[in-house]
Amino acid sequence: MSSYLITSTKKSSGKTIITIGLSALLREMKYKLSVFKKGPDYIDPLWISQASGCKCYNLDFNTMSNGEIKKLYMDKTKISNISIVEGNKGLFDGVSLDGSDSNAQLAKFLNLKTILVIDCAGITRGIAPLVNGYEQFDKNIKYKGIILNNIATDRHEGKIINALKEYTNLKVIGSVHKNSDLNIIEQHLGLEPSFLKSNTKTIKNISSIIKSSIDYKYLVKGLKKKKMNTLAKRVTVSPDYSDIKLGVALDNAFVIVPSISMFPCLAIYLFFYFFKT
Repeated sequence: MSSYLITSTKKSSGKTIITIGLSALLREMKYKLSVFKKGPDYIDPLWISQASGCKCYNLDFNTMSNGEIKKLYMDKTKISNISIVEGNKGLFDGVSLDGSDSNAQLAKFLNLKTILVIDCAGITRGIAPLVNGYEQFDKNIKYKGIILNNIATDRHEGKIINALKEYTNLKVIGSVHKNSDLNIIEQHLGLEPSFLKSNTKTIKNISSIIKSSIDYKYLVKGLKKKKMNTLAKRVTVSPDYSDIKLGVALDNAFVIVPSISMFPCLAIYLFFYFFKT
């Protein structure tokens, strides 16, 4: 099985768009997917679930133990031949100073190969020291390659690729030019929820652009599209928690009104996430 973490140097760099497009593309190619989102985000998983055709699960160091993360990941990848985990914020970002809850830590913990999405707006040769810094900061990260996002022109792309070839060791596996078809409205907590409007066309457009912009064949090289009939092991629930009820926000009832502060909304979300209803 091939396992990838799609992450970036910072938030709003395009990693969710890349994950949506790649998931939809691999689904179209008949690969058996498992998809995950790092952190407690509920919006991105809705998009990824629809694009991939399978349930997207959260992996979160702050609400799950390492054992729970490992067990959930292993259970949900048993019948897959490729897994994709979308990170949150940047590769080395997290609450803990030591990086113990970062995307990088998750990649090492689950043995994921890292795909680094870089927002290239306003940068050319300066991308080289940025990439070298990421590679040197933690040499235990296994990089699969770099995807360039927000490329303005062919000339812009050429300058960046030449700088990376001259000064770095990481492979460029994709280059995504600016395109209005890749735009999804962002709100306080992330992207516009997928239930607000029909998004089948949006996902299809994203998938088409990603297909023409990324060397997806490199990501599935040597991977056989065999039929896998093994049933995933059911998750057992401890009797101590059998009576807990969870409220799951799936429709317009949880739309965030722009005039409302994000903090009360987050508090409501955490209430449903942790406590009985």
